[in-house]
Amino acid sequence: MAFFKSPSVKSGILSALVLLALQGCATLQPGPEQLQQRAEAYWKARLDGDLTNAFVYEELAGRKKQTLQQYVRANPPLYIKAKVIGARIDSPEKGVAITETEMRIPGLLSSKSLSRTIEDEWIRIDGEWYHAYIPALPGQTR
Repeated sequence: MAFFKSPSVKSGILSALVLLALQGCATLQPGPEQLQQRAEAYWKARLDGDLTNAFVYEELAGRKKQTLQQYVRANPPLYIKAKVIGARIDSPEKGVAITETEMRIPGLLSSKSLSRTIEDEWIRIDGEWYHAYIPALPGQTR
């Protein structure tokens, strides 16, 4: 037992425990890879027309503020293409998926579409990333 009483051994053991604790904390932090994976799955579901699966990634589903039926009625199939090209974390609760999109423009008789790169907002709820709800009308809240 004299081995464990040595100051250098105690210091080494303490250092190892601190490193293990810090490593455990690091895995709890949200990373851009997790956000990008969720965003890619969300956009795949949207493009496939699988709104049931896309709804799982929506903030309103995470907060239980909208039903699947309401979501399906409010989300016509406008997007033709979407490719997540990156992600960044702005805070532990907010992130952005940089996404190249192409969408149909409703009401036009021509076959024109609109292509643009968007900063698609995501929020973290209970440790999981959700596609952020952006109110369309003034006065609406999350």
